[in-house]
Parts: sequence; structure tokens; C-alpha cells
Amino acid sequence: MGSDVLTVDVGYDRFTFDLILAKCKASGVTVWPLQMDENGLAPGFIAMVPHKILVRPGDLPRLKAIIEDVQPGPSGDDAQAVSGLRRFLYKLIGSIRL
Repeated sequence: MGSDVLTVDVGYDRFTFDLILAKCKASGVTVWPLQMDENGLAPGFIAMVPHKILVRPGDLPRLKAIIEDVQPGPSGDDAQAVSGLRRFLYKLIGSIRL
């Protein structure tokens, strides 16, 4: 890989991290994950260091768009960031047509 890659912090939530990686793969964005919980074997480790993704500079805008889609920033004064799992479930439930 060399020095032509950038490191992007994507937070502490493992599910959100996995969603971002899956969307990158589906979109053809080549990334390299840096899991900070020993692949799920030591979940306490992520309390100290967020998960990170390595990406080529040319793919950074696409990665940022994916991250924003998966974990959009809060909007409004009293907004709270919502975990990826919670957002996924809201989208799933909202897509069900009765």
C-alpha cells in the first residue's frame, strides 16, 4: 500500500463499521479495515481507540459519502447521533409495506 493511503476514523460501533465496509465493497471502493477490537474477540479495546479504514486518496470522497449515508451527523440543536444498528432497523422497519 505504501504512503499513498489515508486513515479515516469511523467510530467505536462495530456494526456501523461493518456496514461501512459492506457498502464500500458493494460500491467498488477499495478499503482496508483496521479493526480495533481484535476481530470481535476483545470488544473492550474499542473503548480506547476507534475503528479505522485505510483508503486511497482518490476514493476518499466516495468513502466519505458512504460514511455519511451510514452514520449521518446530527441535525438540529437537540439531535443525537444514532448507532448504525438502530438506523438500520429504522430503515428496515420503514421499508415494510403492509
